[in-house]
Amino acid sequence: MVAACEKGNIVGFAGILPNGGELVSSISDGENKEWTYDYDFQDQDWIRVRTCDECFIAMSRDTYHKVGGFDQENFDGWHFYVVDLTLRAAQRHIPVVVVRANAWHRSHGKVDKSFDKYKDILRKKYKKEYFKIYYPCGWTYTNDIFFYVRDFLHNIRMRLKGER
Repeated sequence: MVAACEKGNIVGFAGILPNGGELVSSISDGENKEWTYDYDFQDQDWIRVRTCDECFIAMSRDTYHKVGGFDQENFDGWHFYVVDLTLRAAQRHIPVVVVRANAWHRSHGKVDKSFDKYKDILRKKYKKEYFKIYYPCGWTYTNDIFFYVRDFLHNIRMRLKGER
């Protein structure tokens, strides 16, 4: 982790591949380690990703200043502040990586009303740069029409399954 930071990378324990592919992580997650991720690092010290999760983030002070720090004006709560930081890093050509880590994230996160609030802020902030934003626990369209159609269809599927 220190070596990755010294090379100017932003370092996380969980991230999503640049193409929106699989989750890159080797940590255990949940109150009782209900989930354990075992991404194949193939003898690499770290893997380049598009965005990282809020469970852990590290960087040098110099890198923090180059990326512009955290956007506390828009992301003054718990969700998406690292996704935002790592998207800005990509725009500034600052590498974002996930390192292999033997760590236990004792929470599986919490999707609440603020999750949707900050996801909406993220969508609007990057509407011109991205059509779709991938983050470690999902993805979202930035285009309002696609976003609301997907949400509408998701709600119908959930009702048909009897989950809502």
